[in-house]
Amino acid sequence: MFTRVLLVIAVIPLLYLLQRWNTLRKSPLNELPGPWHAKWSNFSHSRRFLSGRQPYEMIKLHEKYGRVVRYAPKEVSFSTAQAWRDIYGPRKGHQKFIKSEFYDGGRFASEAPSIITERDPDKHAVWRKQLSTAFSDRTMRGVERIVARVVDGLVDEMDRRAGAGAGAGAGATTTTTMTDEPVRGGNVVNIDPFFNMVTFDIMGHMSFGVEFGCVAKGRLHEWGMFLAATLRMMSVVDALKKFPTLGKIGLWLFSKPINAMLADRNKHEKYSRDLVTMRLENEHPEANDFLSHAIAVQRQAKMPVSKLHLAAIASDLVIAGTETSATGLAATFYYLHANPRAVAKLRDEIDAAFPQYADITPAALARLKYLDAVIMEALRMYPPLPVALHRLVPPGGDTVHGLWLPGGTVVSVNPLAANYSPENFSDPWTYKPERWTDPSCTDDLDACRPFSLGTRNCIGQNLAWMEMRMTLAKLLYRFEFELDDPKLDWHGESRMHSLWESPPLWVRIKRREKT
Repeated sequence: MFTRVLLVIAVIPLLYLLQRWNTLRKSPLNELPGPWHAKWSNFSHSRRFLSGRQPYEMIKLHEKYGRVVRYAPKEVSFSTAQAWRDIYGPRKGHQKFIKSEFYDGGRFASEAPSIITERDPDKHAVWRKQLSTAFSDRTMRGVERIVARVVDGLVDEMDRRAGAGAGAGAGATTTTTMTDEPVRGGNVVNIDPFFNMVTFDIMGHMSFGVEFGCVAKGRLHEWGMFLAATLRMMSVVDALKKFPTLGKIGLWLFSKPINAMLADRNKHEKYSRDLVTMRLENEHPEANDFLSHAIAVQRQAKMPVSKLHLAAIASDLVIAGTETSATGLAATFYYLHANPRAVAKLRDEIDAAFPQYADITPAALARLKYLDAVIMEALRMYPPLPVALHRLVPPGGDTVHGLWLPGGTVVSVNPLAANYSPENFSDPWTYKPERWTDPSCTDDLDACRPFSLGTRNCIGQNLAWMEMRMTLAKLLYRFEFELDDPKLDWHGESRMHSLWESPPLWVRIKRREKT
């Protein structure tokens, strides 16, 4: 009897492996280029994702295998402009490619989808409608004053630090209430966290009418500290779902760090709920924040106002509306000051356009072609959303980049692989803003989509452009900056868990004579 039990125990997993081998052996994806082990296991992909270096490893895979790479048993990556259009854009006569199960890991409170994580296209359309007026051009014109006030606060803070001079001496350190990181001398500061403070202050005003005061206090709001854990959880959940049995073992082995991430994520969700509750208890007719638009649409449709629903919106706004814009600012600031010719050319454009600091307005900034070019080139080289946006090929199959794929295949364009492909961009590792302004440039600019495209593109891109243009223009108008470490390896020191974890950006600040 005991021998039979052992035999059954041995045979069951063997039969499972044989059945899985037979299924994968017949997969139509077997003809696609990619690592041999990608046919059989998700292990390598999950390892890449959890390592934090996945974007760079995907670049290497595309360099080795080409514009189409099968990197997991049911997952295929592309690096072309056509794939962007096929997967994410509307195609007449084709079904929509819906979001994959990856987004379930970001569900609010593990139960409520949001505008980012909702996978059903029809339900997403309802979410989008609730927020569309909040991000319209007309609404953006109404919030220019808020953006300008917050950015002016940043300029004042930089002026204070520039006035400190280098009195502490090279290599000297003091502490700051901002991030617990050292300050290198009197006029050397890690400017990266300040960009997060700016976007957090703006989103506080525009989402809830709340004054976070991050720039004034020189400290990021504690809510911002919880965001990294929330994003890491998406990576962990995605990896564990691919290995149900091993995932349970992993939960047990790494319970302490996982529980710490869960605790921070719960704090983030609780703060979202608390702000929504406070917002509902203090309603006023003149409110023009994002939640007021969502509440109005719900009431017009005679829908019950759900606190959980609104908290999910709040969570999305804070994550998507702060981290990405701040990353875009930091990347542009780094690449500009690593390329003195570019920063000089941009400063000339700004000086010519604005005789006085007070003349700098969003409408005028939108006319500066080189300003947009330096931002777009930075977004190409360091896309604020580095993670691939996974979609499912619809039932019955469909084509992507001219290739037919069976239904259920997970497809995506890898942003960095597309942005660094020499087939799309000449000298892809070189910062060249002129590629966005030169009409004779032959680069495939449509291969770079920092805000995605289609019905699920970034709803807040108008705000993001306003923030980035105004922050860069006002800082460069008033100050000269210099990288404290010209040899900073921006990419080498970056990690990615859904969004970037970028290195400190230490700069020296000097007031310009022109004020």
